[in-house]
Amino acid sequence: MNCPHCGAPAPANARFCQECGGALQVTCPQCGQPAMAGTRFCANCGARLDAGEAAKAAAKPGQAQFFPPPPPPPMTDAGEAPQASAFPPPPPPQSLEPAANRTIVAPPPPPPSPVAAPGPARQAPPVPPVGPEPVAWQPPAPTPWAGVQPLPPTQYEYKGILPRFLAVLIDSALLVVIGMAYNMLLIQQAGSLDMTLYSILQFGYGAFTLLYYLLLEANGGTLGKRILGMRTIAAQDGGRPGIKRALVRGLMLIVDFLPVFYLAGILSIASSEKKQRLGDRVAGTCVVKA
Repeated sequence: MNCPHCGAPAPANARFCQECGGALQVTCPQCGQPAMAGTRFCANCGARLDAGEAAKAAAKPGQAQFFPPPPPPPMTDAGEAPQASAFPPPPPPQSLEPAANRTIVAPPPPPPSPVAAPGPARQAPPVPPVGPEPVAWQPPAPTPWAGVQPLPPTQYEYKGILPRFLAVLIDSALLVVIGMAYNMLLIQQAGSLDMTLYSILQFGYGAFTLLYYLLLEANGGTLGKRILGMRTIAAQDGGRPGIKRALVRGLMLIVDFLPVFYLAGILSIASSEKKQRLGDRVAGTCVVKA
């Protein structure tokens, strides 16, 4: 048997040519029986052995036809590989599936670039508040007389000479009664008291009289004013006069009594819109209806 490719003689049972490495036998695609290369039809079943037709007949719709790679060429006795065939190698098998039915596999996407781990969020610097500048602290206004809400100056009913004179009479009568009882008690205890202690106790009544006017006027008026429905207020805010105003008002009584019998005080009250005597004007107080 000769090689159909190069014409070199080859054994009967050989499958490949020892000279060019070409295939000497082919397999029938129908019955699988071997046949000589170059034979167009199978001697067993009569199927066509042409390479192109056999490939088309063997291929099924929707499947790709693959051919195993040829075995390596046999080595010669001298240990050298046979010479390369003059014929070019067959092209790689192609899929016979229609292009519309092929599944195109996209290449995998590239790996994502490394990104730095997010750090803590940066906070914006605080924005200074927009508005008026802070006002310096100021002491609270004096509290109005207990139980009475301050009224606007135009709604006060100022008390004149007669009501205030009657209030002085009531206060004087109370102080006289208290003084008489106090003196009677001292007289009863005079025999058992030391002269020094007796003099101190006599001075105590004068101190009581001063504290009576000072403390009661500082809190809104004496008992005589309250009995007649009057009260003494601060002319600025209508609150209680306080110790300072009451002290100034009491000391100014000396000036109000000048020249005789409270004449300066009477003239000051008569000429004042708010019925204020000289002591009221200096201390900033008024006598109004409670």
